[in-house]
Amino acid sequence: MECGGAFYGDGKKQRIQQELAARFQHLWDAEAPVACIGIPLSRDVYKQNGYADDAMLLTRELYDALLKEYEGKEESEYHADLAYEPVSPEMIGRKWLVVVDYHT
Repeated sequence: MECGGAFYGDGKKQRIQQELAARFQHLWDAEAPVACIGIPLSRDVYKQNGYADDAMLLTRELYDALLKEYEGKEESEYHADLAYEPVSPEMIGRKWLVVVDYHT
């Protein structure tokens, strides 16, 4: 498991880091919305081209877990880019959720 791009040089500390990362992932998966289970909690933040699941076609599960609370609102109310379209279930299957990393 990758840990945010930071790694210990010491072998013992590397093993502890890996064990802790696995425990954190287990805790995350136990409490995460169904749509987010299995998505790694900790990743290499320096990976230049991202990961395959950084962009996902919107499903009902993703909509319910991440967007439903914003239903009917315009993008300026929650900092998203939806081409001036309010959040609605009609987005399912035709819009993508994309992770954008501005700090790298």
